[in-house]
Amino acid sequence: MEATLRRASVTAGAGLGLCLGLLPLGLAHAQPTVPVPCNDIPALRAAITNANTSGDPVELTPGCTYSLVDADNPDDGLPEITGNVRISGFGSTIERAATATVDFRILHVKEGGRLTLNTLTVTGGQVGGSNSGGGIYNEGGNTALIASKVTNSKAGAGGGIFSKGTLSLDQSEVRGNESTHGGGGVVNVNNMVMRGGGLFDNTAGLAGGGLLDGGIASVSGAQITGNKADLGAGAATARLIGGPSNGILRISGTTVSGNTAEFRGGGVLTGAWPATLANSRVENNAVTDPGGSGGGIFEGIGQVSLFATTVTGNTPDNCAPPGAVSGCPV
Repeated sequence: MEATLRRASVTAGAGLGLCLGLLPLGLAHAQPTVPVPCNDIPALRAAITNANTSGDPVELTPGCTYSLVDADNPDDGLPEITGNVRISGFGSTIERAATATVDFRILHVKEGGRLTLNTLTVTGGQVGGSNSGGGIYNEGGNTALIASKVTNSKAGAGGGIFSKGTLSLDQSEVRGNESTHGGGGVVNVNNMVMRGGGLFDNTAGLAGGGLLDGGIASVSGAQITGNKADLGAGAATARLIGGPSNGILRISGTTVSGNTAEFRGGGVLTGAWPATLANSRVENNAVTDPGGSGGGIFEGIGQVSLFATTVTGNTPDNCAPPGAVSGCPV
């Protein structure tokens, strides 16, 4: 009996030791957050540089505006994202200051980098010429926006966001951006998923006022409204350098409305890649040139497929060429 009790005591002690030993280890792995004082730009840049190697989350001061008056490097207002960088904004804003004398975008995600923005607004970025991504340039990395905004930024392509990697937009807005060429709001070259939120009031000099998709894109439960372009004001597909051999644009549960193209595709235009629209509405879009067509949808090379989707009230017509889009009233 004594031996049995002794063994039980050893076993219980070992078990207790194991439990107590694991507890500090678990606590030791909790990552510290790095708070950044309001509009302290050196501290913000240092926090991002640290996060590139440590992965420590960056927390901004709630409701604060961080105003960048100069660039961190020739094209970017903040250090390049090369590691796993998570920035929580709590309703704060990072902007290129109105007094800035040189052009730069706000954020640049390098290949292999990971950037997550939560409740943050990125605004006022500007890159000239043929440069891409006025607000955010995702150069083959992974970029995720959660309840965030990219606004009032300018670039040659992808006024708001230019993504060659993986892009995720959850309950986020891309609004009021401009591009000289394609994708006033967003250019997607690879993979993009948008859930909720919307593409609002963006302008492209050529195609894809809201979105220019050269890869595989999914837009669900969102709004595409008030965008402008020569072609495909709401959204357009096209073959882009560096994109996949087969792309597609999938739109579901989404309203495409109030967009204006000059020549073709007030709402949606397909270039090289097809588009599917399911449980969506394409309404009150317009083409303004007297010789233009496809106020709602213009089917080019890529086929347009409609599933439980309403196309109505578009000017001068709902779909073009006549009869091309099955199930669409002319």
